[in-house]
Amino acid sequence: NKTYSYSMILQILISSSCLISSYIFFYKKNNSVFNSRIMSITNSIITSLSASVSFFYYKKNGINNFNCNSNIYTDFISLFFITYLFLDLIVGTLFYYKQMTILSGYIHHSLFIPIVLYIRNQNHCGCINLILIIEIPTIFLCMKSICKVIYKDTINLFFGLFFLIFRILFNLALIFDIVYYYIENDSKFNYFLYILFPMLCIHSYWFRLLYIKST
Repeated sequence: NKTYSYSMILQILISSSCLISSYIFFYKKNNSVFNSRIMSITNSIITSLSASVSFFYYKKNGINNFNCNSNIYTDFISLFFITYLFLDLIVGTLFYYKQMTILSGYIHHSLFIPIVLYIRNQNHCGCINLILIIEIPTIFLCMKSICKVIYKDTINLFFGLFFLIFRILFNLALIFDIVYYYIENDSKFNYFLYILFPMLCIHSYWFRLLYIKST
C-alpha cells in the first residue's frame, strides 16, 4: 500500500543520507584503504548495536519465545543493511575498486541483497536483526585500517575472537536451535537453514585462513 511504500522510501533516504554523510565527512584524499572502511564501519556499528538487543533477548528467552516478525524498527535495520550493500558496491566500484575483492565484495554483497529482500518478504525482519550480530567482527576489521599500527595486534586478537564467537559458534548454535524447533513445532523458519549453513561453511573457511595467516 501507499503508506508502506512511503515509509520504505523514507527509510532508504535516511539510510543513504547516514552512510553517504559518514563517507563524505571522514573521507581522506589519496587513502582508498581508509575510505573503503568508512561506510563499512558505520553500517557495522549501527547494525551490531541493534542486533545486540535481539541477541540478548534470544539468549534470555530462547528461540521458542523469540519474535522473528517484522516491525518498523527491524524493518528499518534490514533496509539500512541493504542500502549499505548497494552503496558499497557503487561507491566502491567508483572510488576504491582495488579494495573490492571478488568474494568478500562483489559476490558477498550481490548475494546478500536478494537474500535479505526475500526474508523481508517473509515478514521476518526480526531474524535479520538477530543474525546481524555477526557484524561485530567487521568493526575490528575496519579498525585495522583506521587505528595506529601499535594497536593492530590487539585489534587482530579481538577480530579473531569475535569472528569465532559470532560467525561460527553462534551460527552453529542457531542452526541447532532452528533444527530442534523445526522438529518440535514444524517451524516455518526452516528456510533459514539454507542461509545459515552456507554462511557457516564460508566463515569456517575464512577463519581457517585467518588462523593459518596468524601462525
